[in-house]
Amino acid sequence: MYPSRKIALVVLTGSLVILVAGCSTTDSLEELEITLTGLQFEDSTLLETVLVASVRVINPNPDAFEFEGASFKLILDDRKVGTGLAPEPFSVDGLGTTLVDVTFHINTATAVFRIVDVLKDQREVTYGIRGSLFVTGKLGRKKLKVDKIGRLDLNDLDVPQSIQPLPSVS
Repeated sequence: MYPSRKIALVVLTGSLVILVAGCSTTDSLEELEITLTGLQFEDSTLLETVLVASVRVINPNPDAFEFEGASFKLILDDRKVGTGLAPEPFSVDGLGTTLVDVTFHINTATAVFRIVDVLKDQREVTYGIRGSLFVTGKLGRKKLKVDKIGRLDLNDLDVPQSIQPLPSVS
C-alpha cells in the first residue's frame, strides 16, 4: 500500500471513530407535548364552524425552541373533524410551556353527524389533536410531530342513552 493511501486510511478511520463517539454522547431530544386547554366558538354557518383553541406546547428539553408556526388536526372518535393553523411564530423556553392560539375550521355537517353517531352508539369517545410544529435550525426546516389523544366516558357526563327527536312545534 502506498504511504499516501495509508495516511488517508488512518485519517478516515480516525474521523469515523470521532464521529461515532460524538454521536454516542449526544443526548436525544424528548418529544414535545401538547394539550388542548380551551375552545372558543368564533363563528358557525351551515357548512363551517370556526373555533379558536388554546394549545399548550410543553418542552421537556433544556434548550428553547423557536417555531415558525404549526398545523393541527382536531380528532373526534379517531377521525379528523377539522384543521387548524397557527401561522404566527412562537417560542417555548427550555423546560417550559407556552400557549398558542390555533384557529380551527370544522366541516359542520361532518362534526354534527360524528357527534350524533357517538352519542347514539357509544358510551366512550376519543378526542384529541395531532399536528406538526415547524422549526428552522442549522440543518434547515424540520417538522416536529405532536399527538395528544384522550378518552371521555360519556356515562360521567349524564349524556342521554339515546338521541330523541325534537318535539314538533304546533
